[in-house]
Amino acid sequence: MTVIAMQTINGWVYEFTFDGDITSIWNAQIISQAGNTYTVQAMGYNANLTAGASASFGFVGLGAFDSIAPISINDEIFGGDAGLSNLALDEISIDDVSFDHDQTGTIVATVTSNGAADADASTLSLVVATFPDFNAVTDVLETQALTALATGTQQNVSFDLEAADLDPGTYWVAVVADPAGALEEENEADNLTQWIEVTVSAPPVFTEGDDVWNGDAIGTVGDMLAGDDIAIAVAGANDQIDGGAGIDTLDLSGFDQGVSALPDGTSVVVGAAGADSFDSVWTNFESVIGSSAADVLMFADTTVRDIDAGGGDDLVLGSSGNDTIDAGSGNDQISGWAGDDVITTGTGQDVIFLVEADEGHDTVTDFDVTMDLLYLNTQGDLGYDPFDAMVQTADGVLLTQSNTASVLLSGVSLDDLSADNFILDPYYGDIMAG
Repeated sequence: MTVIAMQTINGWVYEFTFDGDITSIWNAQIISQAGNTYTVQAMGYNANLTAGASASFGFVGLGAFDSIAPISINDEIFGGDAGLSNLALDEISIDDVSFDHDQTGTIVATVTSNGAADADASTLSLVVATFPDFNAVTDVLETQALTALATGTQQNVSFDLEAADLDPGTYWVAVVADPAGALEEENEADNLTQWIEVTVSAPPVFTEGDDVWNGDAIGTVGDMLAGDDIAIAVAGANDQIDGGAGIDTLDLSGFDQGVSALPDGTSVVVGAAGADSFDSVWTNFESVIGSSAADVLMFADTTVRDIDAGGGDDLVLGSSGNDTIDAGSGNDQISGWAGDDVITTGTGQDVIFLVEADEGHDTVTDFDVTMDLLYLNTQGDLGYDPFDAMVQTADGVLLTQSNTASVLLSGVSLDDLSADNFILDPYYGDIMAG
């Protein structure tokens, strides 16, 4: 319980009701009890209060704590003056109690005018303390104007809690009405809400070494600097991370429902599969790990060179460089795009696309002749026969589309291939152009 001095007082006596027995008390002493009415007075060390200061006391008791009701302070009866207004802060809510270093939270306080007279315009302040006591208040984070309130009405007031204004650590926040004591009220003791404990986390610290950063659901902006770094992304976070120098890995395996990663210039934008928008931007990452669900992974002109698609039926498009692609399990569609790529299809029925004249010289390490397919752009040739473009080599079957486009099916015998291993599309270029 808290005593707030609206003017300088030398000693205080607090009278209240409690339907129970008090077994111990601190920061005050009981001087009388009549039935369920208790009277306590200050200790020597907290008796004298300047205007705006407060003193708190507490007790342990056996009984109904919802029966506690104040009666008077220094014989001034709460609600005893029929001509006074009163502002009571009944409720406080917060949308989160754990904040990232750059997060903004919303606190809503409900103030009620419940005095005999209407309440004049005043203010509400959001205060922060090192522990839940008005004497421990270290700062006023925000002050809002409160309009005049007719008795029997209430108003909700919102505050922005900017975590950036606080050092990392644990704090207590509350809202106080009429903090300057400008209004004379029936009950000055109900001008303070209950305290809410909040924590503010430290920003990530990236070094020149090999960092591993576990993302959270709150957007982070940062540069991971040099080193072979690993960033573990989460869905819904508005991250903007630069991998910096080194061979950096973007781990998207935590997207349980699948992930979409698409090129945006040399950066990769990422969002949950099927989402209407992309949440995060990743720059200077050379390796990407997909999820166990169906992913869309396209990298084009980005810096990505090593792709592990994970499970699920994935659509994978490599970059303009020499990529290493592991499609993992599932029925995948794979294109190395430009560059000389090494593709491992994994399990499932996979389709490897060879459609551009400058696709590069790719190698498929584990083409399964019993189920895998090659999708070929036959450049309008309706009579195209893929077997005319293939030769047996010591390393496997080499299919050549042009001087700058071929695919080696490593370890495969030409005799084991059939027309069922090919999808021939003479109109691919027209479709893409249209």
